Amino acid sequence: MTARFPVLARIDVPVSENHVARNWPERISTAARAHPAFVIVVLAVVASIAGIGNGFAFDDIHVIVRNPRLHTLAAPWGLLVETYWRAEMGSMLYRPMTMVAFAIQWVIGAGSPLPFHVVSIGLYAALSAAVYQLAVLLMPRRAAFAATALFAVHPVHVEAVANVVGQSELWVALILVALVTWYIRLRRGEGIALHHIGIFAAAYLAACGFKEHAIVLPALLIAAELIVVGDARTPRDRLLKLLPLYGALIVAGAVFVVARYAVLHGVAVDATAPILKGQPFATRFFTMLGVVIEWVRLLVWPMSLSADYSYPRIQTHSSFEPAMLAAVAVLLGTALIAWELRKRFPVAAFGVIWIAVALLIPSNLVVVTGFVLAERTLMLASVGFVLCAGVGADAAMTALAQSGGRSRQLAFVVAGGIIVAFAARSATRSPVWRDNDTLFSQTVRDVPSSHRAHWMRAADLAEQKRTPEALDEMDLAVALGDKGDESLFAYAGDMFAMAGRCPRAITLYRHALALAPGNVQLRAHTG
Repeated sequence: MTARFPVLARIDVPVSENHVARNWPERISTAARAHPAFVIVVLAVVASIAGIGNGFAFDDIHVIVRNPRLHTLAAPWGLLVETYWRAEMGSMLYRPMTMVAFAIQWVIGAGSPLPFHVVSIGLYAALSAAVYQLAVLLMPRRAAFAATALFAVHPVHVEAVANVVGQSELWVALILVALVTWYIRLRRGEGIALHHIGIFAAAYLAACGFKEHAIVLPALLIAAELIVVGDARTPRDRLLKLLPLYGALIVAGAVFVVARYAVLHGVAVDATAPILKGQPFATRFFTMLGVVIEWVRLLVWPMSLSADYSYPRIQTHSSFEPAMLAAVAVLLGTALIAWELRKRFPVAAFGVIWIAVALLIPSNLVVVTGFVLAERTLMLASVGFVLCAGVGADAAMTALAQSGGRSRQLAFVVAGGIIVAFAARSATRSPVWRDNDTLFSQTVRDVPSSHRAHWMRAADLAEQKRTPEALDEMDLAVALGDKGDESLFAYAGDMFAMAGRCPRAITLYRHALALAPGNVQLRAHTG
């Protein structure tokens, strides 16, 4: 134990058990103060190392394994003008930096998944250390450590770390957190020089190349400028001083948007989960209200996790419903509290705004994405959440400093219990992403009422030539699914037809044709 964890070697073993009871919180706290960033990295690795033996699963298969463009580095610059998804999958999304990173890892490992998972865990450890560097700028070290320890073991991060395609989330979060931290340091110190501006613009462009939601960086910097930088000059003077930086960021963002538009031949929408495709803003807004409580749950107590948040668990809403009152109360209450606390606890207000900015893209309010809710997309938002948690931890520790030793020890036990529980949940969840068979069988157990969970399981079983089981799962998917989903019935018809179950296939095709009477292929199947 001592050889693997040298921090623990600094803790002398006391002779008296009563002495242990009185002093072990202080001793562990002393070790954390001695090497805080190292302890954070260790926590991140401990929480995620169980996924080191994972293979490729879910989107990894189509994006990486069956994508020959990523199996060579003969012309990596060619990936800068390629779509993220292959043509047969719809030629969607533009993430050239992620594709280059995947190609490098594929070549290094000769197609083995191990380098991918080593990189993901390494990125997660680096991101956790970067979050600590941000937190320690904004709050006392003890609170920064508590906040970042929570981040390092947070179970909502498992999907981004244990599944290879989640690397894009890790890259974006790492770059954005590092840039915001650097921005605050420069603004509080020497100021932003011309060469700094070039680095900011280049890093911003690279982050957008990993995943589109990095586009929100300027909003995070503005929030930092207004709330936590602490410049006493007038807004006009500050604006004039910062105009070159924000101008460069606007240019970099525009370059990315133009390149994306050119490669995708327009503003292509991710059609992998087109639940909101073509829907008006009102529908997207009310649907967002329907997932707010899930966001809160996943950030605060993410013990129940799932790879699927589709119908009927998540549904579209075209109008306000009484069940949304809780979401409205959360949004308005959080905004009001942040406004009231902005002067006394500016970091809490900054954390709330960080969450709001980070959720702009996942909310579908700005653009339509390929999902309504996915755990991996909460990675960036969770940074704001742990900043708020750090403020709360600091207030609690300050209050407990005035109380007796027992209260402090009890608080330490509760905090430690949360960290241990989160780390254990992360460690047990990571192997679920080992392969499709493991993932989809677990997803059916996680959300047995989800038609998409059974649909994914059916497709995987069919690929394994386990036809009877696949047809049973597909029947469940049809029974549970939206009766207006033409693609569900068409896919089920194909599966039953290939299995030689023609009467059942024709019934399914006819249902699909009734939903899409202009579909010539369906008409041929029922002819």
